[in-house]
Amino acid sequence: MPPTANAFIEELKQIIQGRMYSSHSIIQGLTKGEYDREHLKGWAIQKYFQVDQHIRAFGGIYANCPDRKVRRMLVENLIDEETDLRCGSDSHAALCLRFAKALGATNGEIATSRMIPEVTDYVNWVIDFCKNSPFIVGLAALSLAGESQVPDAMRAAVQGLQKHYGLSAEDVEFFTVHIGGDEEHSGVAETLVREYATTDETQAQVRDAVKTFCDKWWRMQDGYYRVAVGQGAAR
Repeated sequence: MPPTANAFIEELKQIIQGRMYSSHSIIQGLTKGEYDREHLKGWAIQKYFQVDQHIRAFGGIYANCPDRKVRRMLVENLIDEETDLRCGSDSHAALCLRFAKALGATNGEIATSRMIPEVTDYVNWVIDFCKNSPFIVGLAALSLAGESQVPDAMRAAVQGLQKHYGLSAEDVEFFTVHIGGDEEHSGVAETLVREYATTDETQAQVRDAVKTFCDKWWRMQDGYYRVAVGQGAAR
């Protein structure tokens, strides 16, 4: 017999707590101002590449979802990410690009840079996974495991970037829009996991998805940290 909804959600939260985004060295270093601005620019460019591409995974979740009410929620999430209609003054990718340029990135640098392997691995995996998984499994990975971790990390990032690197509220808008927005998205995802992950088989798929997402996300942060401390970015 599968665990109750409350017990299963608690199990998933324990998995996520084991590798919380806010505890990673990339975020901890931001709060202390440990990074050279030039190297931090390299991280910002890599972050832009990730943000610009990984949102495509929601398209796979949408395509696999038979529930019109859930599809509407996914469309609202995509509107938040890709437009200025609900969440932020521009698309999230454009806000991340603004952040990179605030640190000195030029169009030429961005055009000639390429994703580091850790970002490439995460982006390719999450798009393929969500395209080829039941919608609730993909949603559990991207929204429950992913978006639930973001607000605390973004609060810490904003504080560090403004305190140590002199960035304005406009420069760090990419981070601030993810505080309230991702709390909302992950809360909805939790409700849907309670509703749809009710069998042993589905719960096993969701559990594995959450574990794998956390591993892939953490490894990407390792790559970001490598760039931020000056150990090389792909060019």
